[in-house]
Amino acid sequence: MKEESRNSKGNARQVKLNNGLTVTKSGKVYKGKSVCEVGNCIGDGDLDMRVPIEPFVEYEVHHRQWKRYEWKRIDVDKLMEIAGYVNGNKEQFKDPAILHKDNDWLNFNSDNLEWTDRSDPRYREYHNRKVDDMNALGRKLNGDKWNYMEKQARFQHI
Repeated sequence: MKEESRNSKGNARQVKLNNGLTVTKSGKVYKGKSVCEVGNCIGDGDLDMRVPIEPFVEYEVHHRQWKRYEWKRIDVDKLMEIAGYVNGNKEQFKDPAILHKDNDWLNFNSDNLEWTDRSDPRYREYHNRKVDDMNALGRKLNGDKWNYMEKQARFQHI
């Protein structure tokens, strides 16, 4: 479920989702009136490293029946998809993926996002650049310990 605020041209400027988050066309995410910070790393205590992952926002959810709070994490690309800000039709692709047209994996402006197939050369270029950026960040945060992680499939070029 979502509630949309539209401008004079009929385009949704922002979409309020049923999880309490509001997503704007520019890619900002709000919880109430506060802007949610976009994270791109998590701590891995088992490996004693900080590991770059897909950009996400974290938000707190109150469970009234249990009288407690819980932290949730969701990918920003997923939020933009739910809000309907990804250009194109996901259904027309065999293996759909969200392409950041400027190859910046942290730019979530709706004009920058479109559906494509994972086999599209533009997606391959975007993915490989994102992997390079994530590996550079992993190396900066962890030094030579990052050699181990670079061998994993998610940190490899396609």
